[in-house]
Amino acid sequence: MSMIQLILDGEELPQSTKDRYSCWEEELSVSLTMAAGNMVKEVKDPGKVWRATYTYDYMGNEKCRKVLEILRRGTAFNAAVLPDNGDQLITSRFFCTSLTPPTYAFSRNGTPYWHNLSFELREVEPHA
Repeated sequence: MSMIQLILDGEELPQSTKDRYSCWEEELSVSLTMAAGNMVKEVKDPGKVWRATYTYDYMGNEKCRKVLEILRRGTAFNAAVLPDNGDQLITSRFFCTSLTPPTYAFSRNGTPYWHNLSFELREVEPHA
């Protein structure tokens, strides 16, 4: 059974397999190094945000260009993510925190694809 994992600004992404998609909730925090050398973690209250990672091996040119356009905007966008603790998509505003640009490759039969698109998202505003 196929499940939708990720939608970016209305653009549904192909289902990623083999441990290449994850979505989790984490505390919004900052790690600080004190003068004495010890590390402390300052937690924002309320401070839970969704984070998601996605990697896809071979994506067609049209789909890849649409996805890259959204991720490279430099501004927040609407996204729906499938969390690791639920079966329903969660919709919120996200921004791209990391992007590994894909490379151009060819299949065995000579069909061109974009290869190894990988990125990470973080929810803009804490939700809880």
